[in-house]
Amino acid sequence: MNKTIKKIIDLIAELFFPQDPIELQVAEVVSNIAKIQCDEGDRITVYPHPAYSFFAYRHPTIRSMIWRLKYRGDKSVATLFAKRIHDQLCEELAELAEWKDFKKPLLIAIPVTKRKLRIRGFNQSAAICKALADIDEGRFFHYIPNVLYKIKDTKSQARVKDKLSRLQNLKDSFVVKDISGNRNNGSGKNVLLDQNVILLDDVLTTGSTLTEASRILRNSGARNIIWVVVAH
Repeated sequence: MNKTIKKIIDLIAELFFPQDPIELQVAEVVSNIAKIQCDEGDRITVYPHPAYSFFAYRHPTIRSMIWRLKYRGDKSVATLFAKRIHDQLCEELAELAEWKDFKKPLLIAIPVTKRKLRIRGFNQSAAICKALADIDEGRFFHYIPNVLYKIKDTKSQARVKDKLSRLQNLKDSFVVKDISGNRNNGSGKNVLLDQNVILLDDVLTTGSTLTEASRILRNSGARNIIWVVVAH
């Protein structure tokens, strides 16, 4: 990351998000799993059933933690989120496996572009997935990185206000690559074929990013997809 940009980000972070020990911050917040659904009357964003969230983004501590993870590269935040999320998520997965045959799911993170990866140095959603996988050790899901890619450097979703424009902004920005790293065009090994998928992102606002990513995953053979977000 450019040193000047990093310095500016650090100054903004210190101003708006005082850096108390992160363990003390998260101790104040009680995680509460929520099954979130599409807004009534909305026919643009396609939510799966179910979609899970664990924290309210409006809580100042949660916003502070996500900022620290996303813009300061504090991967300890990913570990703390994973510790708070894992047990509740696995209870839901056990129920889905029994009643909806949602077994042996693959955990996939919403990707960022190569440009953002160079600037930030990492993908915050992938960091949370890795922390969850380290805790889970393959008991309830299997984390597979480097399958879903973002190939278009789209305008920031925060700058796009309405849902339809957000979806159009993201259209065809994701691609699935097979296990050899090639775009999946019928050759190579399709690791998604007939697989259940947990698609994870840090924050859900309108659901446009997850909707477009889910479309690409389904087109590439995924069977059932659920969404998991840290906060909404």
